[in-house]
Amino acid sequence: MRWIKLVIIVISLSAGSAQAQMSWMGKTKLTVSYYHIGSYSKERPLVFLDQSFEMVIKPQFRIGLGTGVNLYPSDLTVPLFMNLKYVKEMGKIGFFAQQSYGVNLKLGSIGFFSHRLVGGAGVMIRLKDRLTLDPELGYVLNLDNYGGGSLSFTTSLGVYYTIGK
Repeated sequence: MRWIKLVIIVISLSAGSAQAQMSWMGKTKLTVSYYHIGSYSKERPLVFLDQSFEMVIKPQFRIGLGTGVNLYPSDLTVPLFMNLKYVKEMGKIGFFAQQSYGVNLKLGSIGFFSHRLVGGAGVMIRLKDRLTLDPELGYVLNLDNYGGGSLSFTTSLGVYYTIGK
């Protein structure tokens, strides 16, 4: 959990230096995986429903934290993750690339603990002033403590909204 402390420190430091342009964004995202390479079939993700909150550090950089519910063939996990996003906006359409690191928490007997890297790139389509639709292509890499892992490719659709300012 050291990485959560690091994110909190970065957010605190950037809040002092960028107070005038700081705002918060939220994103609710539904993700489906469609191709799988890996050592364990149980670690092949099927469907994710994630919620993240990001702070705009500069207009093109955002850092945030998130959680959700992830469904696997025989398991259910709750991920905790931090993410970094680069955004290039051009009017009503923009592009983004993001990378996140986190863990899947084990929930009793139905679940497993693993480290997860999730990345992707997508398009931002502004629907209203504070609301965008974000289709995305990406990947998820799960690595457990025993050397096993899986790589899956994903497609997702997110709704991105402004919370502050």
